[in-house]
Amino acid sequence: MLNLLRLQAELQDLEHQLQEIRDEDDFTKSKDPIRTSYVTDFRLMRDWKNDGDSLQYDLLVSIGEKLREYSIIFISNNMFSSDSADSIYRYGSTGGLQAGHARGSQP
Repeated sequence: MLNLLRLQAELQDLEHQLQEIRDEDDFTKSKDPIRTSYVTDFRLMRDWKNDGDSLQYDLLVSIGEKLREYSIIFISNNMFSSDSADSIYRYGSTGGLQAGHARGSQP
């Protein structure tokens, strides 16, 4: 449980950092027309990362890695919980995350 809370805090911090960078790149504050496009054009941001302008892209990659780590821990905690039938989510027989249903509710 503590791992999930730690990861939530890390994700929140990364999202805050990303928002600060996006605010700096806002078209009303930035004089760089390419950076102002990053908010709406992922491909442009990804392509320009090799030119030394990779702050937003690097943060998005870090957020993706944390979400992947969070998902693994979340799934493993729910797979081994003693009351997995009442879990909001459970690991389904198809190997994917599926919405769960509380006992007595209809799917």
